[in-house]
Amino acid sequence: MHERRETNDRVEAKFKNQDDIPSTYSIIYRAPFYNYVKGTYSISFFAAFTMPTVFALSMSENPGKFPMELMGITLASGYFDLACFFLGLCVITSQVAVTVFQCPLRIYLDSNRGHYIAMYQDIWPWKLKKEEFNAGEMKKSNKGIMPWKDSLYEFRSRKALLFEDHFRRPVDFDNMFTPKVVAKDS
Repeated sequence: MHERRETNDRVEAKFKNQDDIPSTYSIIYRAPFYNYVKGTYSISFFAAFTMPTVFALSMSENPGKFPMELMGITLASGYFDLACFFLGLCVITSQVAVTVFQCPLRIYLDSNRGHYIAMYQDIWPWKLKKEEFNAGEMKKSNKGIMPWKDSLYEFRSRKALLFEDHFRRPVDFDNMFTPKVVAKDS
């Protein structure tokens, strides 16, 4: 059993400032693997942009000559190796990106309004983006073939890969699925 993740006031203030979140919100969820998500995505992102450059430079030194070497290291023995490498890189990078884009890094709640702000990784590794939703808009997703499909939820058209043990309290997780009833003044 995993212990619930606590967020102290100093850490919460740092995240709220970094994410530009109003003071009426509080953190109810933090992804369990933020540094891994950020690191994996950043490495994949930069590999997708730097590897073609490395191969282009290598090809310009010895156009069409194989085995292709860079600093004494054999990179490819022929065009087939090169094509397989690029195809594999594209598949792995795109799968990492799809998975990372489904993981909210933090979720904030304004409990008076039942309004949520989820922070997701942007396509650019150094940026995050906000996705807002209201209580009751989160639904269990029944789509997917990945092993973590039981932890996949969606709101509007956005998917969310959520781990229940990483909510501040179990009720915070449950409340996302129930619409907030606003009391009317008599």
